[in-house]
Amino acid sequence: MDANSYKEIWDFKASDPCAAMTAVDGSFSEEGLQHTGRWSANQVKNALGVDRQDRLLELGCGVGRIGRELAPHCGRWLGVDISDNMIDNAERRLAHLDNVQFHRLSRTSLDMVGDGEIDKAYSIAVFCHMDKEDLYLYLRELRRVLREGGLIFVETWNLAS
Repeated sequence: MDANSYKEIWDFKASDPCAAMTAVDGSFSEEGLQHTGRWSANQVKNALGVDRQDRLLELGCGVGRIGRELAPHCGRWLGVDISDNMIDNAERRLAHLDNVQFHRLSRTSLDMVGDGEIDKAYSIAVFCHMDKEDLYLYLRELRRVLREGGLIFVETWNLAS
């Protein structure tokens, strides 16, 4: 699938803030979104050992559900997503945090991030929505942007099962 198709699908799913929340995790309220965000953030923190100096990257950040919970625990948090509408919602939800940054993806490239610039990266329930070729290209990009010894945490499942 090309990047424009992904973008169209996720922009449609995030056409308004409520639809965006529901598309991300089925939540119908900010409280529900924060609850699941805390749970997922704890998984990421435990898996990666996040600390105050870390530069974190979330591939497929959606509305910032997890980033909202992780950003206070790291030096810099970078969220990237293919959907303009998701990023718009995330920027509103995380506006109170001064160490966050967002980038809109236009293809399977993290060209806005330099080689070895990220300490730890994660992606939650994103790869199950993309073609195998795109999954491979994103994993290759994550490897490129991670510093030597950097860590990545990926949570995914098979939607066909």
